Amino acid sequence: MPPSPGLLKLLHGFVAASPAMTDVLTRVEWYARANTPIVLVGEPGTGKTTLAAVVHTASGRRGPLSAHTAREFDPQLQRSQFFGHEAGAFTGAHGRHIGVFEEAADGTLLLDDFHHLRRSTQMLLLRALGSGHFRRVGGSRDLPLRCRLVVGLTRSPDWLLHRRRLVPELRSRLGFSMIRLPRLEQRIDDIPSCRSGSSIAARWRSVNWGRAASQTTSSQPCSARHGPGTCGIWAWSSARGTCAPRGQTCSSCATSRT
Repeated sequence: MPPSPGLLKLLHGFVAASPAMTDVLTRVEWYARANTPIVLVGEPGTGKTTLAAVVHTASGRRGPLSAHTAREFDPQLQRSQFFGHEAGAFTGAHGRHIGVFEEAADGTLLLDDFHHLRRSTQMLLLRALGSGHFRRVGGSRDLPLRCRLVVGLTRSPDWLLHRRRLVPELRSRLGFSMIRLPRLEQRIDDIPSCRSGSSIAARWRSVNWGRAASQTTSSQPCSARHGPGTCGIWAWSSARGTCAPRGQTCSSCATSRT
């Protein structure tokens, strides 16, 4: 049976029904108004970007949410891409460039896959977080660090530290406000609340059909989801957001899983 409305937790459009995700949203409420960095730890597809948007909205910050992944930055130009540069700072710098920290202004900056940044870049970010200021490459004055940093990691900071993917000093600074997003199989109760087009729902369906099927005890016609005759082997249960187990017949397409 789906959870009763009284058990749902709603925070700025994000709905949680499972105990694991209810705890996540509780932690968002704890941390959102602070100015300290937040670390989101979760596997790809678990919703770190979506949760960062919830954190931003709950924080009440006036600026935008600026979302980036560390993989999009050029390893040789990361300092300029983060902090910006002045005209003539290096060969090819024909004009002033505004980095992502300055671009985020009074908003929230999400840096997903943070552990893919070079260690030298991590040290520069550590220095900026510690002082509250940064300087454009080739610049002569410090600029205030006004945005709130949200860091996305796929593994725990301690695991990354052990494998030298995270500098120790940065691990200490980022370790105070941490939210761990549960694995998708720990969030089955949330599936009916997910929009069919969301990354969480799509990835859950692609990975966990079989696991969900083993936990389902009844089925409903699948025509609303697949269309008559197109589901082939699975009967969709709208009540549980899962599929019928092997041996049950889909009443819409009359095909059974054996």
